[in-house]
Amino acid sequence: MRWPGGDVEDRAVVAAYRDEGLSLHGCAARFGISQRRVAALLDRHGVPRRPVGRPPRGTPSLSGRCAHEPGYPV
Repeated sequence: MRWPGGDVEDRAVVAAYRDEGLSLHGCAARFGISQRRVAALLDRHGVPRRPVGRPPRGTPSLSGRCAHEPGYPV
């Protein structure tokens, strides 16, 4: 029996989260798996999770500025 996302490569999910900056939700949507499964894959591969609601450092904001730049509005 096959289940949704049964053929997902762990490495692809980890890379999407860690290297591309996708959220748990974004990874789940891209690979057709649950957010819980994404979290389990990250844990299994020792990938630390980012705080909820915070983009990875260096991700451009809607204003086009990065949160780590001087003068970024708080």
